[in-house]
Amino acid sequence: MKRVLTSLRKSLNGINGILLIIYTSIITGSVMVLANNSAKGILTDCLLCVLISLILCPFLMKTANSNRLERFVSKEDKTEKPALKPFLFIIPFLALLSRYIIYYPGAFSPDSFTQYEQVISGSYNDHHPAFHTLFAFKLPLLLTNGWLGSIVLFQIILLSLAIGYALLTVLIHTNKKTAILLLVLTVLNPQLLDIAMYPWKDVSFAIGVIFLAAISVNVYFSDGKWLKPKSHAAALIILLAFTTLVRHNAILFTAPYIFALALIADKRRTLLIVLGAAVLFAGVKYPLYSAVGVTKAETQQVEMMGLPMSVIGEVVSRAPEKLDEETKEFAYKTAPEEMWKSTYNRGYNSIKLEKETNNNVINEYGVRGVLHIMANCIRTAPIISLQGFIINTLPVYSVMKNKGYEVPKIGKNDYGITMKGNPKLQELCLNYTKIMYRVFPLVYYYLGALHLVVITFILAKLKLNRFRDLKLLFLILPMFAYNFATMLLLTGPGDATRFFFYSFLIAPLYLITLIKKPGRVN
Repeated sequence: MKRVLTSLRKSLNGINGILLIIYTSIITGSVMVLANNSAKGILTDCLLCVLISLILCPFLMKTANSNRLERFVSKEDKTEKPALKPFLFIIPFLALLSRYIIYYPGAFSPDSFTQYEQVISGSYNDHHPAFHTLFAFKLPLLLTNGWLGSIVLFQIILLSLAIGYALLTVLIHTNKKTAILLLVLTVLNPQLLDIAMYPWKDVSFAIGVIFLAAISVNVYFSDGKWLKPKSHAAALIILLAFTTLVRHNAILFTAPYIFALALIADKRRTLLIVLGAAVLFAGVKYPLYSAVGVTKAETQQVEMMGLPMSVIGEVVSRAPEKLDEETKEFAYKTAPEEMWKSTYNRGYNSIKLEKETNNNVINEYGVRGVLHIMANCIRTAPIISLQGFIINTLPVYSVMKNKGYEVPKIGKNDYGITMKGNPKLQELCLNYTKIMYRVFPLVYYYLGALHLVVITFILAKLKLNRFRDLKLLFLILPMFAYNFATMLLLTGPGDATRFFFYSFLIAPLYLITLIKKPGRVN
């Protein structure tokens, strides 16, 4: 018995194993909470989840510590592999280009047409980041004399360069077979192929983040020396400013990224890079925005209050008899009572854009007021409120839930823009997406499964009381900081598909860094 306990303790890596048991219990227990409406049933099922985690976690930790994985990603003696390098850029570009031709001139949502209208009219608003509108819409149209097809083509060229650089980083620090495996997994990624057809800020953000993640891995393995050349430092300055500007909440990634950089690189060099990025950011945000007449976005509390509104909505729609007068007044000023009963469907997104919905009520109440109404709901209907929270956030951490996939299409517009690609090939692409979603959801769609894998490797490979391991932990932290913080801003579970697809493109970089012996440099 003593031998079994000793073996179990080793396989769990001490306190790290306990942390993994707690995390897996929470993410599996959250699903059980949705299946019960009684406190007793929830408690019973959650205890069952703990027991399952006690059995599962030693296996997960042992798998992550497998010597086979270390051997698979081990660095080859011969570091130069010139024959393969060009294909790491060319093949992703050809995969995206083929999709672009099939869906020519790309896919455009209502948000895309709003930004396109700003370029046509020359009247810019920062509701959708004005920098993204100028960079992803205005610039390609300006360079091509107004050719609409240039918008998505410009995007996939940059995305291919980012993916190629990430794969090149893998090749440099591992070997051909690892780089080729990740190349194949990338070009087969249905989320990447579909979402890249939209000129969304999510894609531009992904471009910046992929470059940043690959650079951080290079900085880590070179013990900070990668940043010494001025050209490298300049590239990082541009990328930090670009990524922070292209999405309003991008600071949730770039702020912890800067902190990690300070841990793994020269402090003075890091400070100069951060100052350079701040100057560039300010130069765009103020002089450039002023020059082109960018107006500030009107206060839209709904953009921040998605989660509280989903908690409130769950109680209003399912248990109106439990509402106090204050909550009733707020809810029925926001949307008619009948809409809460018939239209609301687990997430505030389901009614947010309806004509009868008055989102200005959320602005009137403000953050404090909406949080107060949510507190009323929690007090009067705690279980339903908890379920509302879980429904909205589950796609970020659950290994079993995802809202679906994006289908490239062009929405209704006043410009006569239609999709001119091949309808038969579009149908074939859609069938491919459906098959991949059903067969490989854990590989390409379930963000919670990806998080669980990375967290397992972190807890299996790192000792959290050792500084060199903490440096690696903080290198990976920006992905989790962004994903879990953004989770609290979602207005519905469907947002998770495009908001977080970048994670599937950068997580392999982090996993390879974890699998290789932590703290060692090439």
